[in-house]
Amino acid sequence: MTAYNTMYETWLTTGKMPPMPTEYSPGAMDTWMEVTADIATIEAFKELMQAASENKSPSARNSAKQFLLDLLANDREVPVNEIKEAAEGHGLSWRTINRAKEDLAKDDVTIIVDKDRAKPDGKWFWKLV
Repeated sequence: MTAYNTMYETWLTTGKMPPMPTEYSPGAMDTWMEVTADIATIEAFKELMQAASENKSPSARNSAKQFLLDLLANDREVPVNEIKEAAEGHGLSWRTINRAKEDLAKDDVTIIVDKDRAKPDGKWFWKLV
């Protein structure tokens, strides 16, 4: 295992930056500086991703949850392609709609996904139960 890998492994297992070399050696110091720079980049990226998920996703998901509740109100069976088109028209991605559906399930709101089996080419639909 290289010195870089050893230092990186230390950070992965302990969550702490690797200690600075105690004796000066150009190779050891260069490796330590490279590892700490890479770790700092990873940490900064993780912080940005965390901030983005905390700030943006909840409001988008809340909008998507309300969108689904409104769209599926009154025991309507809404074809999936109509849900996708309506979501796109509201600026909601399909992934956000699915996450909102999962969040609603956690709130004891069930949306069934089924197919119209009465027709040979029956369409998939969602229904609030």
